Amino acid sequence: MRVMALAGIRRAFLFNAEFEDHAEHVYAQFVEEHPEWERQPVNNEQVKERGTLLTWTEVFRRIVLDERDHMNRSFEFCDKPERVVEYDGMPEKPGLIHSRH
Repeated sequence: MRVMALAGIRRAFLFNAEFEDHAEHVYAQFVEEHPEWERQPVNNEQVKERGTLLTWTEVFRRIVLDERDHMNRSFEFCDKPERVVEYDGMPEKPGLIHSRH
């Protein structure tokens, strides 16, 4: 019984990783379709609370990477660290498996 529960949880994390991968690509396409955002400054206080994001392109690129981080964590939780997509500046999560090659 315990093995079946674990398999169900792993499958749920794998499904979530697939969903986050889709979201990452949709946001990336959204950025590509709006090159004018590269020149539009961020004047939103809530966005400024998240860090130094100067343009709307930077905001959405950060969202793209957030989706990738969510996907990567799901891959780690479902015991598929080989599927983690690494990038420069990727956050380290203590206690999680990372596939560093």
